[in-house]
Amino acid sequence: MLKDKLEAAIAYLRSRNIYVVDANNKFVPTPVAHTDVAATIRRYEVQVLGVDNIKKVTFK
Repeated sequence: MLKDKLEAAIAYLRSRNIYVVDANNKFVPTPVAHTDVAATIRRYEVQVLGVDNIKKVTFK
């Protein structure tokens, strides 16, 4: 089960060209101190989930 999850995670990273272990991969992770978590979440929603952040509204 764990091996299946690991393989799925690696396949996901490779599909987005962000698996840093692959040879010739030019992806460079952002240092933790310079990471904008909100921007990372928005980018994930657009690229992976297909959410249109312009139309996304949060009601409180």
